[in-house]
Amino acid sequence: MELIDWRRLEASVFNHLVENLPVTENTRDGLVAMVVDGRGGGGDGGVDIDVTKQTGQMVEVSKLNYFPKSFSGGHR
Repeated sequence: MELIDWRRLEASVFNHLVENLPVTENTRDGLVAMVVDGRGGGGDGGVDIDVTKQTGQMVEVSKLNYFPKSFSGGHR
């Protein structure tokens, strides 16, 4: 098994790998999780994931962002 060198990933590869976990984990028990069209419509390049009930009611929204240079300030 090869390990992922997280320090060398480009944003598009990071997003593809990381978005699969919350989609898989949250698609269960009548819930549907999916990556939203537009992928991070705020222009930050992040990925948005919506979790809805089968009725269409929104349950959760997750935001994934790629920070290649680490967090800023006191968020390390």
